[in-house]
Amino acid sequence: MTITNNSKMLQMMQVLAYEKDIPLEGLFKTLEAAIAVVISKRMHCNIRIEIDNRTGNQTIFKRREVIDDDNLDKFNTKKNIKLSEALRLDEDLKEGDFIEEILDTVNIDLGRVTAQAVKQVLLKKVKESERIKAAAFYKNKLHSIINGVVKRIIKQGLIIDVGYDVEALIRRSDLIPRESYRIGDRIRAYLQEINLDNKDYILILSRTCNEMLTSLFALEVPEINEEIIQIKAVARDQGFRSKIAVKTNDGRIDPIGACIGMRGMRINAVVQELKNERIDVILWDNDPAKFVINAISPAKVSSISIDEEKRIINIAVLEEQLAIAIGRGGQNIKLANKLLPKWHLNVMTEKAFNELNTNQTEYYVKLFSENLDVDHDLSLMLIDEGFTSLEEIAYIAKSELLNIEGFEIELVTELQNRAKEAVAKQEKIANNTLQDNLQDITELDNNLIEILEKNNIDNMEKLAECSVDELLDIIDIDKELAAKLIMRAREPWFK
Repeated sequence: MTITNNSKMLQMMQVLAYEKDIPLEGLFKTLEAAIAVVISKRMHCNIRIEIDNRTGNQTIFKRREVIDDDNLDKFNTKKNIKLSEALRLDEDLKEGDFIEEILDTVNIDLGRVTAQAVKQVLLKKVKESERIKAAAFYKNKLHSIINGVVKRIIKQGLIIDVGYDVEALIRRSDLIPRESYRIGDRIRAYLQEINLDNKDYILILSRTCNEMLTSLFALEVPEINEEIIQIKAVARDQGFRSKIAVKTNDGRIDPIGACIGMRGMRINAVVQELKNERIDVILWDNDPAKFVINAISPAKVSSISIDEEKRIINIAVLEEQLAIAIGRGGQNIKLANKLLPKWHLNVMTEKAFNELNTNQTEYYVKLFSENLDVDHDLSLMLIDEGFTSLEEIAYIAKSELLNIEGFEIELVTELQNRAKEAVAKQEKIANNTLQDNLQDITELDNNLIEILEKNNIDNMEKLAECSVDELLDIIDIDKELAAKLIMRAREPWFK
């Protein structure tokens, strides 16, 4: 019995190659490999198949690997041949080569179950080929919005038919809250990922990502695609409210007006697609102080102060504007903070803002007066110029201080010298405190403290974070003492 009916096989392969748009030669290679795997398992030997693409005739080869005579622990009579025997057949053969012999197909019967296994392997290969083609087709659409139809609703989310026999997945977490779909509904979503490793769905879509919002604006606002208008930052509370910051380098263009459109036509199209998500379009500014005023809208800002060192922006609003600035459930201030992720925004009433500034001013006046030996007025002048630390005064360029009205070179030099002395004194006190902390542990002598400091364990906190094994690697003590030292250092944790 032959492996399969030649004419039927040729017809089937040709139809499959045509319908799936797969090269016939590649399909035959897959079939050869599939049949070889099945026969190899049935006959417990290595098999190679050749199928003639024109006639469908099959040739089966039994393959045996050449094994050195001294390596017989790996020898298998069905899969291997000794090197000495192989050389009698072909004197050019060496270990690792293969010898092939043609088998009689008359004596090979795949049977119904085995033939079915071959079919499954072939179909799997066809499906894999389709996945690769789909990935290649949608690669050009990655990071853009695509259209589809809801095909199935599953526990994980929605299965979307996006055409070309390709199914995509929108996870439930990637759907806008409160939106619902039925089978057959049309849907638009952002192609976020193409993942060939995913067994079921290679296309992953999202409607909640920031890119969904920016892509919708790009579709509605031609100036964005033309790069006349740039979207600089986006913050979303999906399904409820969003803020989008825009700018343009063309002074003739109003970026906010262009995004909103005549009678709000452009922005309304985006709002409707996102299930009535409220969208604030604001003007981008490189200056964080100016940008935060735009970001906190529709609230009106009365005053603002910035702590560069701590990356904090304090925002003052009228008492009646406080609820608007914060927003329902803190939504407005949270979105504003997302637009300025490197800063922490504090919104407060004017009264609280003035009290905070007064307290801060008093603190800095005291800091400068005590450490620089200057009077109240000179301290206020430094504060008004934005200085909030001794380090800033000590190491800033002299030219910056000389720009202050009334500051001469002698005064600037003296101020910087005093600031450097104060900084050095504070560092010395800090270092002594660290050493004293370790010296508080009576079991540690000066020699052990010196070894610990050389290994960057120069305070109680760092010692407390060590494990026993780590400590034993550094100092030569017994395990019991190491555990005791660590527990002594950890005592403040439990107070």
